[in-house]
Amino acid sequence: MVYLALTSALATQSVIHGGLLMIFFGMGTVPALIMVALGGQYFGIVFRQRLQSILPLFIFSMGLLLVLRGMNLGIPFISPHLGIGINAVHCHN
Repeated sequence: MVYLALTSALATQSVIHGGLLMIFFGMGTVPALIMVALGGQYFGIVFRQRLQSILPLFIFSMGLLLVLRGMNLGIPFISPHLGIGINAVHCHN
């Protein structure tokens, strides 16, 4: 996400707008970073072990969702049809 924010800041082609974008991106990520840093101290070892056992399933599910979205199948809320490739240019009759 940092690389996406940096690319977006470069795309603004303005030092001030790019700097503001990065400042607001940083301000938006600070709460999540604090929760990650301090959250581990408040949860017990049993909760963390359960979370670690569920994590591979979550990662697999997210990967499957991203692949389905990329396939452009037209499934509502999962793989919406984006209309890419409808007006393809053909070189022959």
